[in-house]
Amino acid sequence: MSSQQYPVSHQEAYQALVNLLEQGDEAQSCYSAKAIAEAQYHEALPQLNQCLYHPDADVVIDATKALGDLGLGDVSSLIDVAKNHPDGDARHEALITLSKQSLLNETSHPEQQRIIDLFEAMAKGRVPDDAWGMTNDWDEWWDLQLLAVQLFAQVATTNAIPLFKELLANDPEPELEMALYNALAQLDLEYCQSLLEATPSLSQARKITKAISLNPSPKANVLLFKQMDQSQDVEIKIIGIKALAQRNDKNYQWDLANQLCDESNRVQTCALEALKQLDVLEDISLSNLESLAQREQASNLSCLLGLIEQHSQQPSTSFLDWLTSLMQHKSHSLTLGAARILANKASKDKAYQAAFDRSLELAKSPNTPIAIRIEFIHLLSQFQASSEPLLTEFRTLLDEKHHDVMIRQACFESISHFAHQPAYQDFLESQVLSATPDNQRIPLATDKPETIEKSLCQQKEVEEKQSKIQVTSTLAAIAQSNQTNQVNPQSLEHERNINNMLLELEEGFNDYGEIVSGHFQASDKLDLNRRKIAKRTQLSNQILAIRSLAKCPYEFAATLLVEALTGAQPALQIELFNSMARLGEKQGTSLLKNTFAALAHVMYQGDSLSKQAATRLLGQLRSRQSLTLILLGIEDEDEHVRICSLQALKIHMDVKSSALLPLLEIQRSLQRCLADSAGGVRKLALPLLARLEQQEDVASLIECAIHDEESQSIAAQNLDFAKDKSLSLLAKKLPELENQAQYLAIQLTGQLLAR
Repeated sequence: MSSQQYPVSHQEAYQALVNLLEQGDEAQSCYSAKAIAEAQYHEALPQLNQCLYHPDADVVIDATKALGDLGLGDVSSLIDVAKNHPDGDARHEALITLSKQSLLNETSHPEQQRIIDLFEAMAKGRVPDDAWGMTNDWDEWWDLQLLAVQLFAQVATTNAIPLFKELLANDPEPELEMALYNALAQLDLEYCQSLLEATPSLSQARKITKAISLNPSPKANVLLFKQMDQSQDVEIKIIGIKALAQRNDKNYQWDLANQLCDESNRVQTCALEALKQLDVLEDISLSNLESLAQREQASNLSCLLGLIEQHSQQPSTSFLDWLTSLMQHKSHSLTLGAARILANKASKDKAYQAAFDRSLELAKSPNTPIAIRIEFIHLLSQFQASSEPLLTEFRTLLDEKHHDVMIRQACFESISHFAHQPAYQDFLESQVLSATPDNQRIPLATDKPETIEKSLCQQKEVEEKQSKIQVTSTLAAIAQSNQTNQVNPQSLEHERNINNMLLELEEGFNDYGEIVSGHFQASDKLDLNRRKIAKRTQLSNQILAIRSLAKCPYEFAATLLVEALTGAQPALQIELFNSMARLGEKQGTSLLKNTFAALAHVMYQGDSLSKQAATRLLGQLRSRQSLTLILLGIEDEDEHVRICSLQALKIHMDVKSSALLPLLEIQRSLQRCLADSAGGVRKLALPLLARLEQQEDVASLIECAIHDEESQSIAAQNLDFAKDKSLSLLAKKLPELENQAQYLAIQLTGQLLAR
């Protein structure tokens, strides 16, 4: 497109960029070159070519990159830069730009051979004592040779094979060796095959296999399969598996499945990912997977059991009977995999009962690793036919004296899957509607009254101390934790005395002294973390039960959460609002509309954390009243509340048509957000205001973008509705702006022109 064919606004913007490229300082020229390249403005070719001889190396580099992005440039000047420029990075970019010249795709162009000859000459390397004009301390000429080999391989023909073989015979550096293998794998695959057959070193075999993986030919597929199937090296097998998967060649799907039986976990994982990538798991018959699983009980068996569990077909009766034998296996992961299959695919017979009994045994046992124990507790929810005895067991787990939060959380999550049964509903109600939740642990019948009273007094003192710091952010939480975990003064005195002794040591013992001091510092941090964990407040069963209801698949959950909201304290309200929001995302909000009064109270009088939780739920309630409260939150004095409110507003704008929104109120709120002191608020408000597509807001949107780097990064994609007006405003502003604002404006101009 010639310059006369561009709209006026585009011409003005292009001219402003070209002026800065020619007449600006180094920074202005660099930013303008990048913007011109992004906009693909070919008419700036003369100015970019002229910048190749700019005294500043950064301008040369950016102009060279721009020419590469355009696929144009004066070949003679670029060759001159590649051969003679004193800056290695400039030479590097010139070589890359030469490789991107569009003329290389033409059948016969007079300049084409000059570029190829340059690549070949530099690929040969330098003669001794010739630094190629480089003055730096490191060997930049070596980087240029490596790049030249890589670029020469892209345009070379079979005539270049002798040169690559010659360079390979000269014991090249590892990176150069890899580049040579890559080139030969494209030009002479048979030669690479002969290298593999000649029993190379392990490092060479890996590099050759990696190079072959870049060759897309069917012959390369055969070589990769052989390497995957015959090699004993894990890395070579992984290279072959990944390459065959990337080619989307389903002819090797069973060969990939066989790799699931490999001794290496990494190979197994890679093979599984390859099968998923090829989307052939369903094509592999279940009988074949069963035979693989029964063939060898090794570390891969857990992986195979996982595949069988996900398979749509029903396992054979003989295989289910075989799985029963794994119930007493010493490996908990194998027992878990087998129990999952039996829980979901076995009929209610002995195998099913054996899986249930063993799962319950391991879930209850304190000797089971906690991660495995949690998995088994979750698995219990899948034994729907055995729900009656489970409730008693869940009560026992929740009443343990040394209970763990994660164990109790897993119990409640499993219980929520039985919430369609009256007995489980009554239990959840007793936990969620508890009037006296204990934030430390559940009192036991064996606890003495004076012990309980003392514990409550200690807890009250901790809470009073913690209340001095209002927790509204991660930093505040850290400060609060540090306040309650002060270091013991006696240990500090002991450490200070030893450090003073270390200072008196002779100079030869300085290294020893530094080691001792370092150990003190590390131990202090470790000790502080241990005390923080030990003093960490345990979540009550009431809180855990509320959180678990967010995953409950039954309507009972919403009803119970709404009921619990009546008279709830702020800390409990936060948990209830968050659970309701998560529940609404999955099941809809028809049963949550009765929460509006509580939400309104919080948005007018609540603390910051309560408001943040409330806005999350308000985002799910698609009513006019909820939108009014969200707009109120956007005006809140707390930055975090404003951000959460904008996120909730975005949800409303995503699901509602413009006719159902109070556009004028939204526009006014978002306009104020563009001038907010918080960058996160500005970045969220900009796309929402642009979505309203009001021409009167264009100037404000641009002003926000050019003075805020975060907002600028998303401005161009949101200004399409007023692209011409935006470019006109930017063209007028560019000469007047300074420093960072001008650089951001140049970038925005290039981004808009590129759209």
